[in-house]
Amino acid sequence: MVSTVTGVSREEHRTEFTVWRRLALIVDMIVDPAAAAPLAGEGPAWLLPWALCGACIFWVSVGMTPFTQEALRASLPPGTEAAQAQKMLAAATSYQTIGAYLSPLFLLLKWVLESATVFVSCVLFDIRITFQKLLNLISHCALLLVIQDVMTYLVLRLRAEPIRSASDLVVTFGLDLLLRPKNPAAAVLHYFSPLNLWFLAACALAVASTGKTSRLRGAAAMAPLVVLQLIFTAGLAFLQPA
Repeated sequence: MVSTVTGVSREEHRTEFTVWRRLALIVDMIVDPAAAAPLAGEGPAWLLPWALCGACIFWVSVGMTPFTQEALRASLPPGTEAAQAQKMLAAATSYQTIGAYLSPLFLLLKWVLESATVFVSCVLFDIRITFQKLLNLISHCALLLVIQDVMTYLVLRLRAEPIRSASDLVVTFGLDLLLRPKNPAAAVLHYFSPLNLWFLAACALAVASTGKTSRLRGAAAMAPLVVLQLIFTAGLAFLQPA
């Protein structure tokens, strides 16, 4: 089998695990996940995607700090004393800085939970695939979601409008671009963005290829993860003030 991007055979990949070939494999997983999945599932292949995605998430988290401060400052109650406001902003900045440094660990934990969910589905559907292979596949496909986070940050940087509330930090990429419902419907529609759907489709194709099963069963194995993510997204939206 030949790599989609680099034209490198599977045997060459196995004999020379250079950083370049691993990076090319990440691109292959996005372009042709069914063909690249058997290679991405070998060994601790999740390490390089984690390093790459973790660095991007850290950069985005640090870059979002001024926008979060602006949103918090705009949401302060009228008449808040300057000293109290400054104290609240300083505390929020400290928490966000800690969160930025911990974001790569949170990202890895998210991948582990997603892999565990899909692994249970694969067991139920009798798809023969290991947990480590699922972690490798999901970590490679997750670059799509990181690209969406980077796009959100860049849009906020280029946007000329001031930040008036936390809702202004949400950049519309999903079905909520066409419809303007209120929470939690807006949050559910926001979930169905092109890059998120691409991520789910790539994971389904990768699971089907690695588990040597049909694409329909691969998609069925991803369904519980989608349901849980939608429930979590809607639940967070319910907790947000109207």
